[in-house]
Amino acid sequence: SLGVGIACGVKGFGIATTGTVVFCLGAFLLRLSPLSNANELIGTLRLHVPKEDAFQSLIEKKLKIDCRDFELERLRFLSPKKDTLTPEGEEIPQEGIPREKLQEFVYLVRLKNAATVSSLEDNMRSIEGLENLRLDFQKQPTKL
Repeated sequence: SLGVGIACGVKGFGIATTGTVVFCLGAFLLRLSPLSNANELIGTLRLHVPKEDAFQSLIEKKLKIDCRDFELERLRFLSPKKDTLTPEGEEIPQEGIPREKLQEFVYLVRLKNAATVSSLEDNMRSIEGLENLRLDFQKQPTKL
């Protein structure tokens, strides 16, 4: 705008108009490029699934539906919890799959412009054998 003001001040209206059009066109093209930060909501997806090799490819196939970028940050095999006992000394039964038969995936994800957190959650919950799902989203600089 400073350049346009100077150009108008010296009666260079053609230069001012050309500069404005070029600047607006450049801003529009940058908005459409991968350099745009239109959806800078970066999230962490943490889920527990049974220990089977096919789950990682299934999870990543589901992530491609809603995520522009994703990166596996951590894969962890869970160990059994220490036995929890009631005050009477009886063991408390565990619900679902025992921990030692689960693996934990942690992904960094960036949603597509048209995607929502609820659609990502619905896609992840459709995975058979999913035990635990946690999504955390915040605005932050990221490794993606």
